[in-house]
Amino acid sequence: MVIAPAETAAADEVEAERAPAAVAPSIALPALDLPAVDRPPAHALPPPVRGPVAPAPFALPAVALPGLPAAPVPVAGTGSAPADRPAEREGGWDLARFYPRSARRQGLRGSSSVRLAIAADGTVGAVTVERSDPPGAFDEAARRLGRSLRYRPALRAGMPVASTQLLTIDWIPP
Repeated sequence: MVIAPAETAAADEVEAERAPAAVAPSIALPALDLPAVDRPPAHALPPPVRGPVAPAPFALPAVALPGLPAAPVPVAGTGSAPADRPAEREGGWDLARFYPRSARRQGLRGSSSVRLAIAADGTVGAVTVERSDPPGAFDEAARRLGRSLRYRPALRAGMPVASTQLLTIDWIPP
């Protein structure tokens, strides 16, 4: 059988596709003689701790600013030292503005105790109702009243600091 030149070229292309690719020559690398190191593998875990584990204390890093004395940064709820001067409320409040309409219609009287989180700038952040009588009747009004208050912040070493205060509100119908 006689094969035409065009058929031979096509057969060579098919044969080239079937042939394995050329293998790159391998290069021998020199052997390195390194000293043995006695240390546990990086993936080894520390031994388990038995018994109760106390939580790690939370602390903020101290930051020194030029021209300001270094002072500890207070964190609410960490048991930091008491302030030299407690926060002082600025002005009064208009109880009638916060008195709930439903309680007014029913002629309800009561009291609420709220814990105020006072920021170092004197604004009130979180307001937590600790006690309310009658239960639930004045809770939201007590929160709104607490958030509306402004304070001169507590001072520690002459610097304003965050603090908390317990406030009792006597709800008397207007």
